[in-house]
Amino acid sequence: LNGAEVRDHVGNLIAATYLLSEDIDKIITILEAYHIDHQLFIDKTIYTKAIQDQIDTFVQLAEAAGQTPDVDEIRKEIENRVASGVIQIVDSFDALLKDNQHTLYKIFGTSYNRENLDLARAALENIPSLAVTSSGAGNLEITNINAQKGLALTAFAKAKNIPMEQVMAIGDN
Repeated sequence: LNGAEVRDHVGNLIAATYLLSEDIDKIITILEAYHIDHQLFIDKTIYTKAIQDQIDTFVQLAEAAGQTPDVDEIRKEIENRVASGVIQIVDSFDALLKDNQHTLYKIFGTSYNRENLDLARAALENIPSLAVTSSGAGNLEITNINAQKGLALTAFAKAKNIPMEQVMAIGDN
């Protein structure tokens, strides 16, 4: 979640940084204006309108890493995540947004249309309380500006009474 959430080794929430309620409608409006498929990250669940959006996300991530994605294997993994409840498919985000406007960590947008992604990114970057990043060429990851891995690591170390001089971070990128 790009540092939006800090949990301990058993999954207990230590710290969280959510999107601001007043930004959520702006984000959704921009993504929809540029036809960017998007998913909502709330608690430990990813909400999507279509399983294909999730498949496309992982295909794009694999391609961005220089891999040839096995689409059947990706589909199988996504279906397993749906079956376990980690990913939930919904017809509309309206009820979710109404009920979770204060607990939405991240909105993840994907598109194969790079021009629309660039236009959406430019519009989103005009909202000063947002951080807009990408983990691959075909996506946008939208979080609160304070949802940063360094800040999350600092919160974790503080919660565990570990001086920052004794902290080291290793990531997948």
